[in-house]
Amino acid sequence: MPENTPRSSFLSITIIVILLLAAAVLGFFYISAPSKSQLAEANRTIADLSGQLDQMQADLERMRSETETSKADLERFMAENSRRQSQIQSEAEQALATCREQLEQTETRLRDAQQRIAALEASAANATDNAAVNATLQASQAELDACRQAADNATTALDQARSEIASLRAQLDAARAQSAASAGNATQEEDAAMQECSQEKAALQQNVGALQSEKDAMAGRIATLQQEKQDAADQLAACQEARTEAAQGRSELQSTLRDMKSEYQNLVDSLRKEIDEKSVVIEQIEDRLSINILGEILFSLGSRRLRPEGRQLLESIAQNLSPAPGDVVYVIGHTDTVPIGEQFREIFPSNWDLSAARAASVARFILAKSELAPERVAVMGMAENHPIADNDTAEGRAKNRRVEILIGPALYGGAQPAAG
Repeated sequence: MPENTPRSSFLSITIIVILLLAAAVLGFFYISAPSKSQLAEANRTIADLSGQLDQMQADLERMRSETETSKADLERFMAENSRRQSQIQSEAEQALATCREQLEQTETRLRDAQQRIAALEASAANATDNAAVNATLQASQAELDACRQAADNATTALDQARSEIASLRAQLDAARAQSAASAGNATQEEDAAMQECSQEKAALQQNVGALQSEKDAMAGRIATLQQEKQDAADQLAACQEARTEAAQGRSELQSTLRDMKSEYQNLVDSLRKEIDEKSVVIEQIEDRLSINILGEILFSLGSRRLRPEGRQLLESIAQNLSPAPGDVVYVIGHTDTVPIGEQFREIFPSNWDLSAARAASVARFILAKSELAPERVAVMGMAENHPIADNDTAEGRAKNRRVEILIGPALYGGAQPAAG
């Protein structure tokens, strides 16, 4: 996008000077009472000046139009850059919000687990009371055994009394019958009580087993929730790290764009004449800066030796090259489709050789005139395989015979190319 503001100012000043000269001429002829021939000469002068004025005004309008187009292109580029920055920030904030939501859900599940543990502990306390009931049942069993032993002793005493006191047989039989009836009733009551206690004991044991199983399940669930909490914390830390990296990337991108804009403007200012003459074209292609130089300015026919004009132009470019850290300067030679002439084939068997040799000459000169490290410069020869114009016309072939200087990230992964 060429800049035309200084030239537009020059044309404006020139137009004002021409108008003042015209006014001076008219005043002079008016004061000196000119003759008809002088008036005719003055009219012709005024007509010439008017024609020049119209031409300069047309040039001024054209340059203003080009300036507006350049400004529109720059505004579109800045708008796209702003959109990309907003998208990166939005994605990072969404990822952080998701991590926070997952952490809150994990904390809620942990609180629910703690409440269930408290309920289980209360149930375990009740289970302790049931153990006391079990102890009472065991005491009742001991008392029952003692009663049975007493009944056996009484039966023995009755047998002894039967053999010794015959006269009391009737009374003894009655007493025995009454004792047997009483013993039967007591046995039935004791059996019913034992059965009831056994049933309660079995129910309590089943309840304790269920509570123990639920407690074990809750312990496993707590361990799972703690792991989920740790995972959520790790995810949150990863999201925060990603956000930090995104902020750093955005800052680096802004810095790179500022540097590229400054480098672009410096090159445009230093090569304004060549840009206006269409012998140099500077373009911003995404994250790369491209400088195309016509071969006629740099080299003579069939030669790889730089011409004086070419050396002067390349020295201006070399002094304004300031690639960002990690960027590579590619010097790429191109030719048209015309084969190498017989007088040059011994030196350059093909257009491949010529394009590569010319690219190498430009690269060596730039390295000599700049502070670039050799490992940040690469040389390529493309021959006629990447035309930018039609090779069927002389004008198109002249545009295709060029050397391109491409500045930007490495084209082969992250590896630095070998020096040319």
